Amino acid sequence: HTRFRNVTGVQTCALPICWTYVTSFGNPPVFIDTRNTSGGAGICLLCNGSGYVTIYSNGGFIVTGATQLAINTWHHLVLQRQSGELKIFVNGVLDATLNYTSNLTENGLTIGSAADQTGNPTGYKMNGYLDDIRVTKGVARYTTNFSPPASELTLSGDPHAANVSLLLIGNGTTEQT
Repeated sequence: HTRFRNVTGVQTCALPICWTYVTSFGNPPVFIDTRNTSGGAGICLLCNGSGYVTIYSNGGFIVTGATQLAINTWHHLVLQRQSGELKIFVNGVLDATLNYTSNLTENGLTIGSAADQTGNPTGYKMNGYLDDIRVTKGVARYTTNFSPPASELTLSGDPHAANVSLLLIGNGTTEQT
């Protein structure tokens, strides 16, 4: 897992943008968690036991997408917040929208696991792989449907490079960054 500070608390962000390859929906797989504790005022992006991307925040599930992910298949995920609205994109298509004006006061970032009451990783872990993870503050990268990138992410040529808070590049096959 990776911890990162000062990601939440902003009204506009793309958090995260990544490729995911889920091998099991059991346990459930967690992609990213910005909460310091399991009931905190951040966002936990995960997949429920049926394969739908969902968001958990402030002690409850607040929105679930309509697209069922397939096991052992790469999917492109985006969670974005802009002007009090949360959006989930799956493979470049808007999958869920929620008017969510709650203040996101937590400032943790755990990748591939959920935070517990003390901010440490829990048994809710990613079952599979994450690749090309990018967190951007202050910029809503996607406002409509889009074509997911076909090549590795880079900061070169990125008009929002100055807003990128985290960029983890992997090769998608050997669990290496």
